[in-house]
Amino acid sequence: MRGSLHILLARRVGFATVVTLLALMSMSLGGCAEPGRGATTHRTAKESPDATAQRLHELCEYILMYYARHRALPPSMDALVADEPEADALLQRTGETLVYHADPRHVPGRPGMLLIHDTAATRDGVWTIFVEPQQRSGQLAVQVLQISERELKAVMGPAALGR
Repeated sequence: MRGSLHILLARRVGFATVVTLLALMSMSLGGCAEPGRGATTHRTAKESPDATAQRLHELCEYILMYYARHRALPPSMDALVADEPEADALLQRTGETLVYHADPRHVPGRPGMLLIHDTAATRDGVWTIFVEPQQRSGQLAVQVLQISERELKAVMGPAALGR
């Protein structure tokens, strides 16, 4: 899958962009911290928090590809799926209820801005995707982080987890 993804990317956006995108993806995969509008599905009881984090990392790949082409964040999850049909298959199989923030918000003490959060909290917190456009290079830094429910509710309000 990854080999065909790299070839597809090379055809769509050019070699230099692919190299930059792959470097960013490897940084985002290594940067995972431990313990709106969304695509709605339901998590199964067998779904582990680590599986949620892994799938959010996969979703980061599609966000980075969208950003490489448009030099902007997707305005909605629907726009991301329209541009990256493979993202739709990922969202359908994830089992998570994700909320996409068209207007990403800063969370005090956290890098970048909150773009997506999972509405299902674990005992260790809530899985999220943070983004930070790099002004000098024009690239996008993407990171999967687990934040506390308190942090999420402070920024998004008490209904952030849909309870």
